[in-house]
Amino acid sequence: MTTADSPALTSPRKKSPLGLVAFIVAVAAVLIGTILSLTQAAVVGSGNYQIIGVFSGLQTLASGVLGFGATVLGVIALLLRGTSKPLAAAATALGASILLGALTGLLYGVVVGISTSL
Repeated sequence: MTTADSPALTSPRKKSPLGLVAFIVAVAAVLIGTILSLTQAAVVGSGNYQIIGVFSGLQTLASGVLGFGATVLGVIALLLRGTSKPLAAAATALGASILLGALTGLLYGVVVGISTSL
């Protein structure tokens, strides 16, 4: 039961501009990663493997940087008191997932490089 003195009734949570920015960065990371993946797929038919490697590196770099940014901004937005948390939480989760994917992509490249040199 809530009363008129309840904090939920007297002070609604403010919007979180930082949470919104973090979410926009996370969505941008997804969109840029998708565009670069589709570009890579279109280039595969050309047989130019160097350019495929360039697109792969760009995708990993862009996803990693934007994923890291979304995660950091999302965590900061979650730590701010008195602000809304859903967008910040979504941005943190999405950013961390993107960052994990980018790190996995880098690790894959390292493992392939080591295994081919053996």
